[in-house]
Amino acid sequence: NFSRTIVGAEDEVLAKGGTVMRIAGMYNLREGRNSFFLRGGDIKRRADSFIGLVGYADVVQAALKITEAPADKVSGEVFIVCDGQ
Repeated sequence: NFSRTIVGAEDEVLAKGGTVMRIAGMYNLREGRNSFFLRGGDIKRRADSFIGLVGYADVVQAALKITEAPADKVSGEVFIVCDGQ
């Protein structure tokens, strides 16, 4: 299944000392599918669940912070990138 494939790929990256970024659903303010939730879009989901979102610019900033950080601080780490809501 897809989740196992992703986790397997992450494990390979981490085993080699790499860094993983798990990126939430990206959005922007322009028209299109990436602004669905900002326009009040809704999907069927469990009442106790949430959908993590993050703006494109924030993903870029997170990637820059990770690549600029000392390797010993980020190697083998998994970072969850979302807007904190």
